Amino acid sequence: MFGATITLALGAVLASAAPTLPQAAPVRLVSEPSGNGVRLRVVGASAAPYSGRFRLTVASEAGGAGNRSVQSGTANLRPGTEATLVDLTLGRVSDGWSAVLEVTSSDGGSYKQVEPMSSE
Repeated sequence: MFGATITLALGAVLASAAPTLPQAAPVRLVSEPSGNGVRLRVVGASAAPYSGRFRLTVASEAGGAGNRSVQSGTANLRPGTEATLVDLTLGRVSDGWSAVLEVTSSDGGSYKQVEPMSSE
């Protein structure tokens, strides 16, 4: 049996800019515990119109079996409207997981957000 269970939901997309994660990043990764796993969401919100591309790479280990998922898309944000771009749940992540969100705005600016977690 494969270690991690992955459930995905993709929505209309957005993106952002800057070498490191800007404080008010238009596109960001949010993680929260979910049963024996973790729920990862890529959400977008901007005070001004925003357009760009994103790529989310997620890896997990469970019982010696590895799992890797890559989701990407185009993000177009309207001011004042929050959107969920990716919603996925990793099951049985006791052996560790990591997620990398890379965002490039239509004007060429970019940033990366890394959310690693290893088993305790």
